[in-house]
Amino acid sequence: MSYPRIYPRTHYGRFYEIAEGVIVPSATTLCRYGNPMAHSTLLYVIKQSEGSVDTYYNKKTQALIDGTDVHQGIEDYEDGQLVDFEGKSREATKGMISYVCWREQHNPEMISIEKMLYSPRMSKGKLVFGFAGRCDMVARIDGEVWMLDAKTSVNYKDPNYMYQLSMYKMLWEEMGGEKIDRLGVIRCSKTFNGERPSPRTNLLHEVDYNPEAVGHLVYQFNMFYEQYDKDQKPKRKPQLQSTFQLDKSESK
Repeated sequence: MSYPRIYPRTHYGRFYEIAEGVIVPSATTLCRYGNPMAHSTLLYVIKQSEGSVDTYYNKKTQALIDGTDVHQGIEDYEDGQLVDFEGKSREATKGMISYVCWREQHNPEMISIEKMLYSPRMSKGKLVFGFAGRCDMVARIDGEVWMLDAKTSVNYKDPNYMYQLSMYKMLWEEMGGEKIDRLGVIRCSKTFNGERPSPRTNLLHEVDYNPEAVGHLVYQFNMFYEQYDKDQKPKRKPQLQSTFQLDKSESK
């Protein structure tokens, strides 16, 4: 069996098995369930959902679809493929346009795209890096190496992005990657007016590197995540039967 692999059927969040029996949460799962929701975000959720859980999840689902479409578009675009957003949402199309504008502004030299980052290294019987994740890209801009994550969210200053990119930098350098100089969020804006974002719009938002904060986040997540079993592994939903065939021979 090859590693890392997605640890299937967890109740919520994404987990990876990075070596036999070694299971860690994704960086985004750590952020989502290890940090309190910002008050401004909570107010936004309440306003968007109009007090309805179904409305909230329906809107959230569309935002996730848009984000997935933009990320796939970026990956294909960087691979030199023709990217066609015909049939995608207007918001997703704007997100892709914003990415192309960012690229035109900064002319990055790509080093890595969509790399899976993890480390099974142990120290004194404990895992050194209790998380894993897939980094959008590493690129050289004006002679400096940036670790970058493309975001379609309106709140491009979300503190979780600092945690996420800090984790990616830690893992990238642990795996022998070129030293990262700076961390940044690519703003794949979906809210601009007109055909393109204004040339004055800053589409690259720098975030701080804070490994100490990551350590606190991992501790807090392990304290409060509700779906660990007694062995500190994520509980899993039952494996349901997925194939069905009537044995006709028994009816004869």
